[in-house]
Amino acid sequence: MLTMAILRQDPDGVKQKLHKKHFAPVEIVDYVIGLDDRRKKLQLDCDNMLAQINAASKEIGQLMAKGQRDEAEAKKHWSSCPIYRPMSFRKGKPLQIIFR
Repeated sequence: MLTMAILRQDPDGVKQKLHKKHFAPVEIVDYVIGLDDRRKKLQLDCDNMLAQINAASKEIGQLMAKGQRDEAEAKKHWSSCPIYRPMSFRKGKPLQIIFR
């Protein structure tokens, strides 16, 4: 089985072995590596977004605990962009997007 580690460590060797097995489109190795790079970037973006959401949620909770309900409500509407729920990243579940 080919893993991403093997593909990244020796892409030319993997291409040679694929060609030896008569797997003609050896450029798929570069395509798969490119897809993995894109996945890593998207995962980082997602993690950063979730960190921002968690920080805002914590701040809202602290404001509510202090009795500053108006400030907390204002903070809830800090953005009109969609909020991605962390629970939607569980295996086998589709991404849930909530629009406010």
